[in-house]
Amino acid sequence: MSDDKSVVEYSPDYREDTKKLFYNVYKNAPFNYEWLGMEQVDEYFKDMEDTPHSLNYILMQEDKIVGVCMGQTEEHFMTPGYKINELFITGDHQSQGLGSYFMSEIENMLLKRGIKAIYLFTNRNMKAYEFYLRNNFIAHNDTVYMAKLIKPETTLLYARTFMRE
Repeated sequence: MSDDKSVVEYSPDYREDTKKLFYNVYKNAPFNYEWLGMEQVDEYFKDMEDTPHSLNYILMQEDKIVGVCMGQTEEHFMTPGYKINELFITGDHQSQGLGSYFMSEIENMLLKRGIKAIYLFTNRNMKAYEFYLRNNFIAHNDTVYMAKLIKPETTLLYARTFMRE
C-alpha cells in the first residue's frame, strides 16, 4: 500500500469524480444494482450535499479519489455524533488497509470538531459489517432498523431490498 494517501473534506469540486466512483462501486459486484443510473446518483449526491449539517470526506491515494464517506453531524442523545450514510472504497483498493486508515483519519477529524460518536446502519450479511466490527464498532442488539412500504411493490429502501409478498 502506498504511503501517498490522505483524507480531505469533501467539497462540490469533487462531485463529478465521487459520483462516478459511487456509480462504479454499486453497479458492480457484490451489489450489482441494475436500476442504478447516473441520474439517480446525481439526485442522491445533491440530497447528501443539501442534508443539514452535511459532513463528507474523501480518501485520496496518489492524487486519485479511492474512497468516500458521506454523512452528517447530529446532536444524538446529548452526545455530538456523526451519522455515516455512505462509506465506500473502490473495489481494487479494498482489503489493503485503506478503509481502516480512512476510518481512523475520519475519527481524528471528527474529534477535532468535538464529535464523540459515530453511528451507522449496515447489513449483517455484507462485508462492511465485518469491516466495522474490526474497526471497533459495536452491533447493538437493542437497536432495530424498521421500514414500511407505503406502496406494495418491489422497491429499494435505503439500499436494502424489500419484496412484495
